[in-house]
Amino acid sequence: MTVLSTCLYLHGFASSPSSIKAQYFAAKLSSYGINVLLPDLNGDDFADLSLSSQLQIIDSLLSSADVGNPAFIVGSSLGGLLATIAAERYCSTKAVVLLAPAFGLPRRLVELLGAEGLQSWRDSGYTEVFHHGRERMERLKYSFILDAEQYVTDNLKVKVPALVFHGQHDDTVPVAESLSFACNNPEQVELHLLESDHSLIDKLEEMWEATYSFLCRQALLLPGSPHKAG
Repeated sequence: MTVLSTCLYLHGFASSPSSIKAQYFAAKLSSYGINVLLPDLNGDDFADLSLSSQLQIIDSLLSSADVGNPAFIVGSSLGGLLATIAAERYCSTKAVVLLAPAFGLPRRLVELLGAEGLQSWRDSGYTEVFHHGRERMERLKYSFILDAEQYVTDNLKVKVPALVFHGQHDDTVPVAESLSFACNNPEQVELHLLESDHSLIDKLEEMWEATYSFLCRQALLLPGSPHKAG
């Protein structure tokens, strides 16, 4: 099967390339001749996870001689934030598809944990979070917040067309984050508000249909029936 272009898929926080959304989009895109890159962003030790460590994993992957730079990037939750940052780094990127992107990360962590929770994390040096990809609790160092503060995650601008999906009942990343992103980028952002929560798992087919149409309009995917492997 002829490869038309390359897509970089970035999974969410405490997730993995084996997640339902990652595998669903990879299968759909691959069937249309798209080469899908699915890096594991967790690193060797999840405790040391940071935006910087994940961007380093992406840079390392894309610097490989046999890997083409992404024509477009799909990112889920924290992966959506990373996709928006990465799109500015790679001139080959022509579009992004964002699933409940985790904009405003440092600010929202402070709001979520409160002063007491944040102080406890700082004092102990780590907190524990449930890792959905590994199905167990994992430690995460306080350096995660310190690193995130180095990045602009509020009022982000995007130079390429962006398709954004966000659940109206998302209690992890408020829908207001994507509404603000769309308001700040009116000429680039196509926002779809869905009757769903943060996972968006129940809206996979609806998101794919909109993604397919979006990618066709950007000339990143050829309209028609999926290709057969072989």
